[in-house]
Amino acid sequence: MKAIYVWLFLFQLPFLDSCLVVRTDQCRCPYRFLDHQAVIAFPMYTDLLANQIQNPLITGDNCSLTMYCEEGYELVFIDTNKLKEFGEYSGDALCDKRTQTWLINDDVWGLTPFKKLDAFCKEIPSDECRCPYRFLDHQAVIAVPQFSAVLPNEIKNPSISGDKFSFHFGEYSADAICDKSTKTWSVSDDGGFTPFNKLDAFCRVITDDCGPNDKTSLIIAYSNGLGLDSNFPAQWFEGMAYSTIGPRVTEFGSIRFDSPIEEDIQLHNSIPDIMNSIASNLKAPLSGTPQNDVRSAIEKILSTKKLQICGATVVIYVNYRVEIFNSEELIAQLRTRHISVYTWEPYFSVPSYLSWISTKTYGHSVVSSLTERAGFFVKPPTGYTQCFYYHNVEVVGSGSLQLPSFVYNGNDQYSILTVSHIFYYRPSNVTIRLDSAEGSSATWSAETATNSEGNFFFVYAPLWKKTYDVTITYDFPDNDRQLISVRIGSISDQQLDAWAPYND
Repeated sequence: MKAIYVWLFLFQLPFLDSCLVVRTDQCRCPYRFLDHQAVIAFPMYTDLLANQIQNPLITGDNCSLTMYCEEGYELVFIDTNKLKEFGEYSGDALCDKRTQTWLINDDVWGLTPFKKLDAFCKEIPSDECRCPYRFLDHQAVIAVPQFSAVLPNEIKNPSISGDKFSFHFGEYSADAICDKSTKTWSVSDDGGFTPFNKLDAFCRVITDDCGPNDKTSLIIAYSNGLGLDSNFPAQWFEGMAYSTIGPRVTEFGSIRFDSPIEEDIQLHNSIPDIMNSIASNLKAPLSGTPQNDVRSAIEKILSTKKLQICGATVVIYVNYRVEIFNSEELIAQLRTRHISVYTWEPYFSVPSYLSWISTKTYGHSVVSSLTERAGFFVKPPTGYTQCFYYHNVEVVGSGSLQLPSFVYNGNDQYSILTVSHIFYYRPSNVTIRLDSAEGSSATWSAETATNSEGNFFFVYAPLWKKTYDVTITYDFPDNDRQLISVRIGSISDQQLDAWAPYND
């Protein structure tokens, strides 16, 4: 009977394929792949961009897994209070099913516990930014046409700081950032970033003094108001984009005044660049209360280290009458640096103070409204003349004056002779005569009027190696008082012995 009971007991045990069913705990250790928003929430990764993050690749199962990244990326594991960077190596993780936490294989500490496992791949910063650059020596510098006159002691190497190249634009530094994908530079300037296929750099000494034959710059200062009432000014500057420049001019700059924002000198590469830039600004003039004026523009030109201003040609365009202001210090600095100032202004019955300032330099004023079609025919000075004769004389009514004579020692050539006056109340007549001791003479005369371009005339005067007497005859009605400016300048690459002396 007992055998029957044993058999019945065994018969009640469950069988499945001849194996006993065993119930075990499951591996449920938490892990996730972090997206961009989750990654940058960690302070050490706030600078990472979305395209610098990828999900890891994974092998294994919930109890034992391996994560790794594609080439060019490195693996990161993050816990609630710690992280592990694996670099380009894979990371192994074992799930402790008793505590449902991870054990991370750490080559230093062995198995490190992680309560949770947040993972992502971040792009490896490339240390192979192979954008080409070099510091130029003197021979390389003078091979560039606009720097052919630079002396060996006038150049030095730029300085480098941080992981960016810091090159000097004048007294200012500039960042050059290497694009490792294209191996080209992006150089920061006032207009944003400019691409450079290569970067040749050197620092040039900006001198306070210079000679009449040294390389220099052309700077145009213009009122923001020129573009408010007419589109002619913008068209005029576009039409001047291919003006002839003098052989000494190798640098170009512009500055806008009467602007609602404080502006500094902008650098340009050429005559077309500077003219088209101004035209573009005048097509979209800024509105608002002006933060700078023509005086502050002149001050910024005098203080800039971006350009070689000694011997520079500065052309100023305004659309209003400039009132008198304290200018003694400005004029002294303009003369010390041998700067020629030319002014373009509309006609007013009372002369502008700006035109008077121009007479204290090698330049002169021009009555020419750029808001009228007539003003289109007056070309701007572009540093093409080197003044070797300077004289101002104040006259009243009618008469004739003998001006100081001069000796011309240059090659036989044509020069530009300019006569201008700034008190232009009514039409007048001015005649100038050059006589040499050898018997040759030349006379030029013009009737100047109160309309556009009515206050000056210029002629091409042939000169030889001789001594010249200068006579001026004038006729201003009703005893008008006038300030007449006479300038004679070379129009070739003629070497001058010295700057023309100021006589007043």
